[in-house]
Amino acid sequence: MTGTIKSREEVNLRVNISGSAGAFVSDNGNITVTIPKEIVYNPNDFTTKTSIPQPFKLENVTSDATNYRLTFSIDRSTIGANDAFNGIFEIKFGAPVMTVGDAYHDTQTFAVDYAGQNKQVTADLQKQNVAIMPLFDKWYKGDFDKDGVATLNTMDAENNSFQLVVNYRRIDLKNVVITDTMPKGTSLIASSTRPSISGDAMGKEGIRILKVTDFDANGTATKYKYVTGDFQDKIHLDKETNRFTVECGESC
Repeated sequence: MTGTIKSREEVNLRVNISGSAGAFVSDNGNITVTIPKEIVYNPNDFTTKTSIPQPFKLENVTSDATNYRLTFSIDRSTIGANDAFNGIFEIKFGAPVMTVGDAYHDTQTFAVDYAGQNKQVTADLQKQNVAIMPLFDKWYKGDFDKDGVATLNTMDAENNSFQLVVNYRRIDLKNVVITDTMPKGTSLIASSTRPSISGDAMGKEGIRILKVTDFDANGTATKYKYVTGDFQDKIHLDKETNRFTVECGESC
């Protein structure tokens, strides 16, 4: 992999493996790919977004304080004892939101170890400018196509994560009503809860509401609380139109 990693972009790490005849023996036949931990938004992407072709197989994912290590095996029965080998696979994962001035290293180093070899490549980060806090916005964390258009993951619903963000500008709003219409044939499921967030994590109609309780000096939300229970009679889902409504009133 070479080039640039952009904020919130899907990263495709292309691994090209080659060796001479007899290079992949039992004591060094595995492949280890090292990926910087800070550049991976969700390590589940390694298994849900990545399809590994034969003769490769993802055996396990481990980590330390700074890196993820993905170990792959090779089915050596598919390689002739006197044959050289060349094969390619891709690892896909989403990058986090990265803004100018944050702590992410500007250059990221990826490594692959196999058959007694160690190879490294680097990629630069392209961080986004600190955004003006939105009055209303819709954020999506999931798959994107080559043009940056969001696409739904049909294999793992939890990879399709939407957030409707209201009043991060923290101004006085009245009679706020939020509506959204989901694509035909889709439905909502509640996202996974986070133990670090306080409050009752109950949901309604597949919706959870969080309130920001702390912002940092740049206006970035740093602490949340589950408050869905405060809106139990104000969350409505029309299953005929696939449209939901949340009546916030003056609580946003």
